[in-house]
Amino acid sequence: MGVGILSRTSMTLHIILGGVTFVCRVGWALTSAMLTWEAVEAVNQKLAVKEQFDPLWWYTGKYMRLRREYRRLCPEGKLLRRERAFGIACFAFFLATAWVTGILSAFFRPPGFQSGR
Repeated sequence: MGVGILSRTSMTLHIILGGVTFVCRVGWALTSAMLTWEAVEAVNQKLAVKEQFDPLWWYTGKYMRLRREYRRLCPEGKLLRRERAFGIACFAFFLATAWVTGILSAFFRPPGFQSGR
């Protein structure tokens, strides 16, 4: 007939937890991006104008060059280490969001799984 109170409570909890993990993930991603921009500023201050990083059009090779230059020019710097930690946290919260909202269950069902419907 109707949806029981336990089922509604469970669904509400999943929605709230999904929202919280999503907001955390966005926060970690923004923090990671800001740390990357700080690293770009730190490196650009020490590079010649011709060699400085343009803030637009990032790709893997350019990011790897930034990491190399940052390690060379700022050997004691911890920005990229922190940026990577926040990036990993962002990915972990992505997985947590997918798990809490049930998105992962669509991909990780055991063979022969039959829905109860």
